[in-house]
Amino acid sequence: MIYASFGRRAAAYLMDGLFLIIPFYFLNTAGIDEKTAKGIMFLFWFITWPIMISSPWQTTPGKFVLSMKVLRSDGSSVSLGRAFGRTFVSIISALLFYIGYLIAIFSTKKQTLHDLIADTVVVID
Repeated sequence: MIYASFGRRAAAYLMDGLFLIIPFYFLNTAGIDEKTAKGIMFLFWFITWPIMISSPWQTTPGKFVLSMKVLRSDGSSVSLGRAFGRTFVSIISALLFYIGYLIAIFSTKKQTLHDLIADTVVVID
């Protein structure tokens, strides 16, 4: 397995953000207030990202564009429950000044806090 670098993962994270901004913009222009639109987009992200990670594609939109996928550390597929747990812990990784993400710089397998807790890795496909 070739582990995805911190820079490549950061680029995918930004692409995922752009992917979410587009429907957020349309919700706002449709007259939905910003707070409600943010809530809808959060739920959309929290539900669809784990489904995509545990699907046969094993990826998010940004990771797909950069040819990466999420696997268990032993190379097997990620279950839906584990993907939801990973997604939940990614919120904590971000809330702590992104320290949970920065851990990947120093990890031999380039794992973030949520990867370590969920026993997952991001690899180049």
